[in-house]
Amino acid sequence: MKNLLRRPRSALAIALLIGLVLWAPSGPAQAAVDNIQVTTSQSPVAVVPAGSSVDLYRLQLLNTTALGAVDTLKAVTFENRTAGGTAAQKDASFSALTLVLENRTTGSTPIDTASFSAGLLRFSGLRITLAPGDTVILHVISGASAAAHDGDALDLRVPNTSSLIFSPSVSITGNLDPPAPSL
Repeated sequence: MKNLLRRPRSALAIALLIGLVLWAPSGPAQAAVDNIQVTTSQSPVAVVPAGSSVDLYRLQLLNTTALGAVDTLKAVTFENRTAGGTAAQKDASFSALTLVLENRTTGSTPIDTASFSAGLLRFSGLRITLAPGDTVILHVISGASAAAHDGDALDLRVPNTSSLIFSPSVSITGNLDPPAPSL
């Protein structure tokens, strides 16, 4: 009689083990990745060589994740899209470029200054945080340098999603390349 009772229990235990093996997900569990929605714009603004600096580029970042981590923007790279001339001439068309953090209550804050080199403008060493649901707006402020020519249309863009460095890594969606400004 004892053997008959053990067999059904053994069969039940084996069936449970097989069910667990078949049900278990394959591979390691994947962590959810936060999503950052990007919106960019450029306004057509007339600039003159050695003139005043203007708002050249607006970069809005929205953390669309409902229950995620605080994400930190560590660096952003822009590409020089100014038409005409060599890469060095195009880079020299810009005066010093300033990255400004927009804050509608306390006023905007310049957070870094850089220059184009080999067609790229990199702001690094940033610590701009975005909690779930937060929006951050950054502006690139500059003007035409004395080396610029009348009629140059200063143009820049974020070339691709890897140009925005976040910690931890995030998924980036949206338009990185707004239409070129035209007057």
